[in-house]
Parts: sequence; structure tokens; C-alpha cells
Amino acid sequence: MSDETSLNDELLTLVKLLIDPDRLAIAGRLVGAQMSIEALADELGLARTQVQRHLDRLVEAGLVVQSDRLFRLDRDALHTRARRIFASAQPSAPPANFDEKVLADYMRPDGSLKEIPAQLKKKQIIYRYIAGQFEAGRTYTEKEVNEVIQHFYHDIAAIRRDLYDLGFIDRAPNGSAYWLVELA
Repeated sequence: MSDETSLNDELLTLVKLLIDPDRLAIAGRLVGAQMSIEALADELGLARTQVQRHLDRLVEAGLVVQSDRLFRLDRDALHTRARRIFASAQPSAPPANFDEKVLADYMRPDGSLKEIPAQLKKKQIIYRYIAGQFEAGRTYTEKEVNEVIQHFYHDIAAIRRDLYDLGFIDRAPNGSAYWLVELA
């Protein structure tokens, strides 16, 4: 793997990590202060388990550090990572393949979807990308699926239905649980 590919992967990982509004709000609260899970949950109006899950991801990524029961943003780690990623940034090359072209054509810079493609081949590329935002092996409630989808498009039900119809996610017969389908 080239250094450029590695940096692009690191940038994509960082963006995916911080695109979640709750996770971004948690990181924002930790910029200038150390806070406990309980204080974050109270301040943001989130469930303690939800805050814990977001903090686990931020700690795993090296952006947040824990000392006793308090968490804080590791600004030095964030700055070091950003400098490394952007120091080698060069003007983006044109899309190398059809999938990248479709993503470039249908996705806005903020990661949201401009429109749902009409062609099945293009639609599958877009939905494969959206499905990539779900964690393999994890079961989601419909509400959690909707929270992921809302970042991409205003018609959440249409995206959820298409993800299911195209075989990217599966669900319990009563719709109480959803999960990512492992594609070969």
C-alpha cells in the first residue's frame, strides 16, 4: 500500500469517526475540559451507554484519552494526525474508476447524497458506500439505522428500504433489528 493510499485511508477513517453529530458534540465538549460519561450524557441529553459507545470509538482512534473516570480530547494527537494527513495533500486526481466517478457525481463534499441514482448499477455503488457506514456483526434498531442514514439523504425510509431490497442489510421479520449483510 502506498503512503498516499494510507493517508487517504486515515483521512477517511477520521472523517467517518467525526461525521456522527453526537460523537462530534462529545469531542467538542472535551476540547477544553475533562468530563465524565455521566456529565457528557446529562449535558448532551444522551443515554450513558450511547456516550460510552462513542467514547470507546474516540479512545480507540487515539483522539480521546481517559484518566480515571474522566475523558479529554488529545489535541496534540489530533493536530499531529491532521498535519501528517494534510502535509502530503496534493490536488485530488480525477476518479480512477467507475465507482469513484459515481461517488464523486452523486455525493456532496459533506458526504450527503445529492440524489438517488436511477440506474441500478449506480444505485448499488451508492448503497454499498452507505452500507459501509454500518459495523459488521452489530445489530441495529430501526432508530439507529435511521440515525446513520439521516447523514446521507432526507428520505430515510427510501434509503433504508433500498438497502434492504438490494441486499446490503437484513432485518428481523418484525423490523425490530437490522444488521449488515456480509457480501462475498
